[in-house]
Amino acid sequence: MATDTCVSVIAYQNIDDMLVEPFHSLRSELAYQMFLEEKTEVAQNFVDPWQTIPTKRRWVDHAAAQEYIDFVLLHAPEYNITIDSTSIEDL
Repeated sequence: MATDTCVSVIAYQNIDDMLVEPFHSLRSELAYQMFLEEKTEVAQNFVDPWQTIPTKRRWVDHAAAQEYIDFVLLHAPEYNITIDSTSIEDL
């Protein structure tokens, strides 16, 4: 079983942007796929399950966290979503 060692931190300019569809579903699908690939311990890998800025998700390593961040940064402009900052923090 995978052991989470870090979190991806994504600060959205507007908290409501986190729920814009299909952007929200695409991120959820990716996170679940990454769970199946053992890149996170649990399928619902939010550090804080409530809608907060920044959002944090748990990952087994920096590569997995960066993969998720890269996906968000790539697709956010398609839905007119502004990301203020991203980072990776060790647990």
